[in-house]
Amino acid sequence: MKTHSCALPVEATSFLSLKSLRMMMRLSLGVYFAYMGLSKLLAIEEFMSALHGYGVPSPLPLNLIAIFIPALEVVCGVALGIHRFWRGAFFILIPLMLLFTGLILWRMNSIHILDNLPRCSVSFDCGCGNGIINACRKIVLNSLILIAMGGALKK
Repeated sequence: MKTHSCALPVEATSFLSLKSLRMMMRLSLGVYFAYMGLSKLLAIEEFMSALHGYGVPSPLPLNLIAIFIPALEVVCGVALGIHRFWRGAFFILIPLMLLFTGLILWRMNSIHILDNLPRCSVSFDCGCGNGIINACRKIVLNSLILIAMGGALKK
């Protein structure tokens, strides 16, 4: 007498686990961005000061940018966390992460040239809500977050 197994084929289980992993990555990234956005909103003066430290001219007033970016992070983080409009959230957050990672690189290089410091010993408040941090570590962290975002982006 033959018995039938209720187990899923190997392809189905690996697909389900990969899908679950991507969903957990989206949830984790959502919590991260919502938390970081809220921390910036609660310390808006410090965030505005950090943005001013980049010295980038803007057509918009700095206080408007200092409110808009963290609020956008919170909204996108919530969208990732509740799994609604998550692709649109990534469409907004990925360019934002690329922009700020580039600004951190630019400011790190400026401090390196002006103060004659090794690049990876440069520390400053990048405006990410963590206070003064090592620029190289922040660039590595942002790169890992961008990789995770790319992995979580696929359905």
